[in-house]
Parts: sequence; C-alpha cells; structure tokens
Amino acid sequence: MTSRTQRLIELCVSLGLTSGLLAVAAFYQPKVSPPPISQPAQVPTDRYYGITAVQGNTWVVGDGGKVLHSIDGGDNWTVQRGYGHPDLQAVAAWDAKQIIAVGNDNQIIRSEDGGLNWSSVREVPKSQWNNKLLQVHLDASGTAWAVGAGGAILRSADVGKHWEAMVEMEDITWHGVSSCDHGRQLMVVGEFGQILSSIDAGTTWVTMPSATDITLTSIGLDNACQGLAVGLQGTVLRLFNGRWQPFELPGMQDATASLHWFAVATADNRWWITGEHGALIQIDLPEPTTGLAQTQRLETGSSAAWFTDIQAAGDKLLVVGDAIVSAIPDTSSLISRR
Repeated sequence: MTSRTQRLIELCVSLGLTSGLLAVAAFYQPKVSPPPISQPAQVPTDRYYGITAVQGNTWVVGDGGKVLHSIDGGDNWTVQRGYGHPDLQAVAAWDAKQIIAVGNDNQIIRSEDGGLNWSSVREVPKSQWNNKLLQVHLDASGTAWAVGAGGAILRSADVGKHWEAMVEMEDITWHGVSSCDHGRQLMVVGEFGQILSSIDAGTTWVTMPSATDITLTSIGLDNACQGLAVGLQGTVLRLFNGRWQPFELPGMQDATASLHWFAVATADNRWWITGEHGALIQIDLPEPTTGLAQTQRLETGSSAAWFTDIQAAGDKLLVVGDAIVSAIPDTSSLISRR
C-alpha cells in the first residue's frame, strides 16, 4: 500500500468519526436536574386583600390570585395557589374543606379540599360596566353573598357552585356586605355613602338613609343587628335604633379624622376597624340604650402600612394588607408582623 493510499484511508476514517460525532451531538441533549429552590411563602412585594379563619384554618388571598394557608393561627404559612391569575379580593369558608374566593373580572374560585385544589366557577353574572368582586360574606344560613363593581350583589345557595344577581346591574360599586337576624336581614354599602337593606333574605332591597355622601368601604353587623360602617376620609357610621348616624371615635378625632378606613369586623359587642397608616382601632359598643363606647388603638408596627381586612383568630387578630400582622385585643402591643 502506497503512502498516498494510506493517507486517503486515514482521512476517510477521520471524516467518518467526525460526522458520527456531529450526528450524535445533533440529537443528544444532556439533561440537567438542578435541586429545587425553596421559595418563601411570603415575599416583601406581596399584597393581601382578604382573610378568613374557621376550624383552626386561616386563608389569605391577594395579588396575582395567590392563596396562603395557615394551621397555627398565622404563625406559619404555605402557598396553596401561586401567582399568574387575576387578583383575589376576598375569601370566606364554610368549614375546613369548603372555601370560596372572589376577585377581579368577577372571578370566583372554590375549593372542596381545604385549598389543595381550586376550580373556577363558570357563568358568573357580569355587568356592562366594570366587573370586580370586592367582598364575599356567608350569612348564618350558609348562603354566600358577593358584592362589587357594576352594581353586583350576587347570591349562591349551593356552597358557591352557582350564582345569581339579586339586583339589576348598574354603574355603582358596592364595597361591603354583612347580615344579621339569622341571615334574614342584609345590608350593603358602597360609593357616595349609599346603603341598601333587605329584610327578606335578599329577595327585595330598599335604600336606607345614610349620614354621609362619602364612599363607604366596609360594614359589620352583629347578631342583634347593631353595626358599624366605615369609609374614606375618616368616615365611621353607627347603626343605632335602626338608623345610621355619624360616630366619632372618643379621644381620637384628630388622629383619625383624615384616615381612609377599609375594613370592619365584629365579635361579642366588640368591633375593630383598620385602614391606612397602620391604624387598627378597637371599639367596645355598649347596649343600644346604655353607656358610652370605648376605643383603643392597637399597635401594628408601621405608620406606612395599609390594611384591608381583619379576622379574629382565637385569642388574637390577624390583619392583612401590605403585610400580615398579628395583634392581641385589649392590648396596645404588636405580636408579630409577617
């Protein structure tokens, strides 16, 4: 074999090996399996709008449709639903399994397994104006109520599976809803100080005289149909003998006169209201015919914070907004800011 022939053979072998390696490289994709990165349940940019607690479980909802869950009164949280959805504005639960949440674009989601899995409710009534559900409330009969933009007052009698509009849609936003008298009496509050009332479980509604034309953001009624409603520019109203009247916070008029209030909650003749600048006020209302109200400002740890919902959970309060805060009723001390 001549040297020239040998060189040709070596060249062909070399080209064959190179072509084979190129072919393998074209079809072979190495697999990389990096270890999972642990993400905290909460991040500083989170914004929360609604909270509920029942049977030792607490749920919080907010930006991006995120849902957090706690089984220890808010000391620790896990993510049950991540970002990537329309914002959720409010949440309610019948028990440890059945949960409902409402939010932007009139979305309603529900869970039947404690929040492990969520499904969207179809055919939710919508208006020709804006569509955004801002509050959800369960009355004593278990009926669910959702209110929001576009004049939405929606009702569900089957654990949130189906919803019907109880009033004609209109260009107004209802911000809050509450009930008393075992669910027979309901009230909603909204823009321009407007208040609607029903005494037949939501079948018919009438406008109640209001003591303000400033937007009301939340309402809380107790079992005796006493109530507080709060709103923008320091507005607080009290339902007294069936009439809404302006209510001044004793000793706090100057400090709270211009604050926007966003939420009110009640339990055992006690109310809590919260809003901007980290304000959280406890109000002890006497019986309608006796005594004066007593108020106390509870410390929340930040004058820059804003809060949009309150939930009594065991022996403490949980308040949500630009953070999740725990506070103890009857004391002016903060437990934790999370």
